[in-house]
Amino acid sequence: MVDWGSITMPQILDSLSKTVKSDFDGKYTFDVVIFDDDGNESGAYNVIVEPGKVEWADGLSGDDEAVPFHLKRGGLETMKALQVEGLGAAIRFMFDGSIYTTNIKGAEKWFELFELGEEALEKALS
Repeated sequence: MVDWGSITMPQILDSLSKTVKSDFDGKYTFDVVIFDDDGNESGAYNVIVEPGKVEWADGLSGDDEAVPFHLKRGGLETMKALQVEGLGAAIRFMFDGSIYTTNIKGAEKWFELFELGEEALEKALS
C-alpha cells in the first residue's frame, strides 16, 4: 500500500515510466511547473515521453514545442488526481484554476500516453 503522505513529485514522475503506453508514435515534451499556495513557483520539471519510455529532469526543457502544464494549486495532489482520474480531473481543475496550459490539445495528449487509474499509479509507485 502506498503511503500517499510521503510521496514526492520526483517519485510521481519516476512512476510515469511504469505507466507509459507503447502503442503510439512520436515524442512529446511537457514542461510541468508547480506553484505553492501563495502562487510562487516551487518547482519545474521537463517530461519527455516516447513509446514505452519517459525521461524527466529538473527545470524547463527549452523546447519551443513543449506543452506547458502549470499546477497552480495542490501540486502533488493535483498530479495524483490527473494520473488517477485523467482528463475529467484536468477539465475540472482548469475550471477551478488549479491547472493551466496554453496548449489544450497538447495537454490532452498526456492522458492518451499513460495508463491511468489508482491501481496503475499505486503499482507504479510500489
